[in-house]
Amino acid sequence: MKILELFKKKLKFDIRIYRSKIDQIDRELSELISKRNLLYDRFEKIKNENFNDVNTLYYKIEYLKDIEDEVARIDEKIKILEMKKEAIKLQVKLKNAEKKSVEKYIKNINKNALKKELKKEIQIAETSFNSRR
Repeated sequence: MKILELFKKKLKFDIRIYRSKIDQIDRELSELISKRNLLYDRFEKIKNENFNDVNTLYYKIEYLKDIEDEVARIDEKIKILEMKKEAIKLQVKLKNAEKKSVEKYIKNINKNALKKELKKEIQIAETSFNSRR
């Protein structure tokens, strides 16, 4: 019985760890999304500027390409982090299911132990009643 209780505690601990990982991934995602939004704003700002000089126009185009590449890298990181987050969520569901099954098993064991105890008490009461007759 103690082993089952300890196993249940370990499952709760694992679930807590997975949830903290999900929180960490959420923070990373929000940072990446805000960085991507800043890049979009910068892209729009530079895109709308007018340059007459050929060299500055060339640098503008190169800078816009760099921003697009950086946005693409950020989007890829976001996609990977979201996949990791989904995998961890599935692990949390699995651990929760394990925890519930252990709790149900413990409850059944306690119920069976209570039934056995009640049967013994009933037998004791019957034997004492029969012996008085």
